[in-house]
Amino acid sequence: MFTRLARLTWVQWLVGLLILSGTAVYGLHLGIGYAPPPVALSLLGINLYGSAFLVVAAVLLSAAVVYAVARHNAQQRFNTAVPQTIRQRPLDTLPLNPAFLPQLSSHRLNTVGALLFRWGLNPRTLDFTDAQLTQLGTELLEDEQIKAEWIFSPTWRPFDPTHVWRGLSWMVVFGLIGARLYHILAPSPEFVARTGIASTADYFQNPTQLINFSQG
Repeated sequence: MFTRLARLTWVQWLVGLLILSGTAVYGLHLGIGYAPPPVALSLLGINLYGSAFLVVAAVLLSAAVVYAVARHNAQQRFNTAVPQTIRQRPLDTLPLNPAFLPQLSSHRLNTVGALLFRWGLNPRTLDFTDAQLTQLGTELLEDEQIKAEWIFSPTWRPFDPTHVWRGLSWMVVFGLIGARLYHILAPSPEFVARTGIASTADYFQNPTQLINFSQG
């Protein structure tokens, strides 16, 4: 049992902790017959609901899980494609421009494997210019042990975990638009009481309420 627990990743520990704590809080509320108010916090006149915190936490946790799974799959693809003897070679065994080494070291890339893995996911994360990336790719190919497919079409590139955060950014944008449209088409009783807008047609009388995110 303890061996299995030791193999759990931080994501699995976090998910388990959240499930246990959520279940405990829910059971406590059932036991004492008390439900907290929906508004958890009021900041600068904006009501922040407890359910919103839970939704945001669930989205972030889901993104973290997908990120971890994507990185795990990428690492497996990489380990299958690149032999261990090459992955463990020191970086200074490559015919690279010495001026590149300090910047690569700042990214904690001290082995051939670390560099190839990062290059295969997205070489632009190395913070080099386009000309420097072209030169770096050319120099990598000068090593007889480096295959061209690792440079131009690595099998682990589709699992670049940074796609998760880019996708999440778009989700936030469309989520805000969708949530605003929902409140416009179906205003809550509280919103109606505060603004006097009871239907979509009422926005023509007060168009500024269309972007009143703080009230709904």
